Amino acid sequence: MPTPELKHVELSRLKDVTLIEITTPEFRGPDTAQELSAELARVADQEWAHKLLVNCKRIRFLSSTAFAALFSLVKRCTGLGKQVRFCEMGPDLMLGAQIISLDKVAQIDDSEAAALAAFSRA
Repeated sequence: MPTPELKHVELSRLKDVTLIEITTPEFRGPDTAQELSAELARVADQEWAHKLLVNCKRIRFLSSTAFAALFSLVKRCTGLGKQVRFCEMGPDLMLGAQIISLDKVAQIDDSEAAALAAFSRA
């Protein structure tokens, strides 16, 4: 799996699932949000990335522009026929996701294990 250069995320694989862990704890303002969006798009565009699991456990704050980056990832994956799920959002992050209806367009699981199990069942 050739890995694109990434500043805000770390990648790993578990069977056929690409695990994306967002490592930057805060995304304030448009610059870092745009960087995140570009990195997520680069991962989604990889041939080997068919099932993507975005782990959000390290995130403490996402600006509205950064939430838009997550929405863009879902839209891109849907257009490419790929699956994307999110997991381990803290209460504040989950509230933001619900406010913008991210939970209506993508599954958000409590844990990485639950998300991986759901991918296995699909």
